[in-house]
Amino acid sequence: MIFVLAFFSLFLGCLLFTKYWVVSIPFFVVLIFIGFRKHKHVGLIVSILPFLFGVLTNINYGLVKDSINSDAIVISSKTNYILVYAKGERFYIYQKENEYEQGDILKVKGSVAKLSIYKIESEFDFEDYLHNKGVKREIKVSSISTAFKVPIRKKWIINQFLNNFSEESRTYIDGLLFSNIDYSSSLAKKLSVLNLINVFSISGIFLFILFEGVLFKFIKNEFIRRLAAIIVITPYIFFTFTKISILRVYLLKIVKLISLKIECLSKPRHLSELSFTGLVLLSLNPTFAFQSGFYIGFFISFLLYIFKQAFKVYGNVKQKLVGLFLLYILLLPILVRSRNEFNFLGIIYHYVYLGINLFSLIISLVSFYLPILVSFTNTVSKGIVFILEKVDLIKISIPINLTSDVALFLYYGAIIFIIYFKEIGFKKYQKLSMSVLLVNILLSFTPIDNMMISSVNFINIGQGDACLIKDGLRNYMIDVGGNVNDDLALNSLIPYLNKQKVYKLDAIFISHYDYDHYGALESLKKHFRVGEVYDLRSTYPVKRGRITFYNVNNRMYESTNDNSVVLYFTFLNMKWLFTGDIGTEVEENIVLDYKGLDVDILKVAHHGSINSYSEQFIRDITPKEAVISCGKNYYGHPDPKILDLLKKYNIKIRRTDKEGTISYKNFAFNV
Repeated sequence: MIFVLAFFSLFLGCLLFTKYWVVSIPFFVVLIFIGFRKHKHVGLIVSILPFLFGVLTNINYGLVKDSINSDAIVISSKTNYILVYAKGERFYIYQKENEYEQGDILKVKGSVAKLSIYKIESEFDFEDYLHNKGVKREIKVSSISTAFKVPIRKKWIINQFLNNFSEESRTYIDGLLFSNIDYSSSLAKKLSVLNLINVFSISGIFLFILFEGVLFKFIKNEFIRRLAAIIVITPYIFFTFTKISILRVYLLKIVKLISLKIECLSKPRHLSELSFTGLVLLSLNPTFAFQSGFYIGFFISFLLYIFKQAFKVYGNVKQKLVGLFLLYILLLPILVRSRNEFNFLGIIYHYVYLGINLFSLIISLVSFYLPILVSFTNTVSKGIVFILEKVDLIKISIPINLTSDVALFLYYGAIIFIIYFKEIGFKKYQKLSMSVLLVNILLSFTPIDNMMISSVNFINIGQGDACLIKDGLRNYMIDVGGNVNDDLALNSLIPYLNKQKVYKLDAIFISHYDYDHYGALESLKKHFRVGEVYDLRSTYPVKRGRITFYNVNNRMYESTNDNSVVLYFTFLNMKWLFTGDIGTEVEENIVLDYKGLDVDILKVAHHGSINSYSEQFIRDITPKEAVISCGKNYYGHPDPKILDLLKKYNIKIRRTDKEGTISYKNFAFNV
């Protein structure tokens, strides 16, 4: 138990300066109590010292201010960026198509700024990913040079190996074998749609099971069998050293091997081995504590051990089936996280795809060691990728939102108590825990909160317009965005709608047929339940539920943008104006045609373009807030003159490229 106490103490100390400090402090107090009760003064010391070590190693001592001119060691190197460690801090540096390696020492000079990396709603959050790596700031380099090169160039070796494969196979094998997942690839997006992207990334951790339990099963001596597996895997680990899920299993196997010969770990031995492994990893790199691959891996390993003890009464086959089911239940919040939906056939797809990946992983690893098998591996991989990309698997799914900290705490807490009360025979409390779990799951997919909260949500879909209006259980969208390089409906809008527990869009209002306003419509209609689409001026006014939508742009113009439907309506006790992509002339005509038009929230026309610049319009409608829906662009949106005009009239400016999705909410029961 000493190692278990030390591990949890260190882990809680690492979390103290994160958003989880509220959990860290009370659990630390409980840990001190348990340590003192079980082991007296030794337990007290073991509970406190690792915690303090975790706290000290995660303090940013502020040695770097606004600029840097220093040596920096490369701690991670990807195709277009590197992460470096300099003067007690980790930094992100954008370096396109670089050839740096982990361990290289660089001379870096440049300015230092807070991370500001743009993301689209519900798609991969690179900035959050960097935060979990302990990186909060970036260096904008003015000069960079190499002071020391690591002799063994891992990236070069990996690229030489991958160059033997076709483009489709290369992407698949690079992600599977070396954990370099290209989230922009069609394969990754297809796996994400099926909630299988996480299975793709965790397959490597099963290598030891395959080598120990299958390939080396003929070796009767347990020590030699485990040693053989470690020796065979070690060269591969060298190339995936930064992948925490694989490194965790590798170190655990070494600890288990040592404990077979040396009686140094207290009982229960497996928990002590697991905890000692965690201590080593966190001591080497305290930022592992922030990475889901670390804490989820250890948490599930602890729980599976408890499950194994609780279900020993079952036969061997039944115990394995129960174990596989429980593993899926434990992974469920992670598996549904990317798309916020639960597929009823997911457990079948999960294990079928895992089996396919394990087979691919073995032949890919063997090919890495023995290049003579590359051709066979390439053929198999191409076939797998073709099937995954082209075959449309049946999907019976419902929206589910298990992303909040409260939902996750209740979910895993209930599971722990179910097993604990089963173990000690408290059936009454076991049933109570099961009720908490079921209620939590029920609340995660039923739109009960939608009955009580109405909202207007300007969705961050990049350079375009898309707005969700939730009126109780009725849901509408004004424009749906569009991106020629990305299926916004599948990758952004639908995951967001699922997160909001929206089962159907009752109506969609299209302002005009520019791609960045309507482009995602066909995909949305294909993959989601969509009611009526309003795209003609002649249909207005339109009454849906409590809202009446008016079009206040009644004149005809030559430009498609100027002919945008301009929606005006009252909702949430506020008056809203959505202006599409109209220009200055149209703005001025609207205030001429509708004198005294009063607006609380203005959706700024044409993403803040200078072509929509009418001071008369702004002065007459007197909005309190102005929302600009924009993203990375080459047009200079929003134009500084537009921003200055809004500031001149003390109008609060809100931008999706700065804030992400912008929501206005009102609490009122409404079905």
